[in-house]
Amino acid sequence: MTQDIEFQSAETIKAFQEQKLHTALCYLKACSPYYRRMFDSYRINIDKIKHLEDLEKIPFTEKKDLQLFNDDFLCVPKSKVIDYITTSGTLGDPVTFCCTEQDLQRLAYNEKKSFACAGLHPGNILQLMTTIDKRFMAGLAYFLGIRELGASIIRVGNGIPELQWDTIERIKPDSVMCVPSFILRLIQWAEDHGIDYKHSSVKRIIGIGEGLRNQDFSLNLLGRGKLSVQFTGESMAVARRVYTLLQKGLNLSPQIHYVSTAHFGGTRKCVLTLGPTQTPDFLSALGMMTVGEGGETTLRSTSPRVNLNRSCCVRAFLRGAMLGGGTMTNPEQGYHLELGYRDE
Repeated sequence: MTQDIEFQSAETIKAFQEQKLHTALCYLKACSPYYRRMFDSYRINIDKIKHLEDLEKIPFTEKKDLQLFNDDFLCVPKSKVIDYITTSGTLGDPVTFCCTEQDLQRLAYNEKKSFACAGLHPGNILQLMTTIDKRFMAGLAYFLGIRELGASIIRVGNGIPELQWDTIERIKPDSVMCVPSFILRLIQWAEDHGIDYKHSSVKRIIGIGEGLRNQDFSLNLLGRGKLSVQFTGESMAVARRVYTLLQKGLNLSPQIHYVSTAHFGGTRKCVLTLGPTQTPDFLSALGMMTVGEGGETTLRSTSPRVNLNRSCCVRAFLRGAMLGGGTMTNPEQGYHLELGYRDE
């Protein structure tokens, strides 16, 4: 395999890619039932696909194709398959990927290059805080990459701050690999249990799965450590009810403070705040944050639709809709009720 092709000139890289493209097309035509059928259906002569610009002559292969014709993508006998991997199935049926020995070697090579770019080398100890089981590809790739690099790895898995800190204190890794939001939980657990995390053995964090910056490279909320939720209300009874539900239903303990204003006769508001360590649990419980197999999180701007099968759930939903965006007035013609929202 050509070494450090990414550091060659643009012309050299393009020539290398076009050589590999021709090899891949010939292999697909000879071994892949799906692509052989697609080439025939669209009358594609692969001998005329010589340059990267010629790729526009080939239709896109989409995820639905992988779902509908999954077995037709397999190019080798099943006896050659070393490892079976699937997608999470978050947006539909899981898709299976069959990896041969050569595929796993390529995974190892890719991650070895990435770890080297992150400054790892033989002698480093990396604590892996992502899952390596449950048919998850990335965790396996990280493990293989560290082995290929010659560094040491500790496979702890995702979650469980207590086990993570026990491992750090026992084996003393100099690097950890996890999703950035989990670092906040690790810090919180350390502070709650008297661990001096600033003087631990860990000197490097390799973050995966979550963006810390916006498209203009400025830090986003997670990057600034400001992912939090606040509930503000003038009714102390409602605030107490919310606090009780959070504590008993989700085992969350929001911070409480009061704000007084000079408007409207000097009202007093109660503010409940969930900080960066508790907010992910709260949003996940509401379905507004999803957590992938590797621990990476995705925020949703709205709560998911749920089936309201019981009358009490319907009443609770309507009360929430009224409190969140409703107004009621008493015009001359009778009562007037409106529910206003920014989108569907």
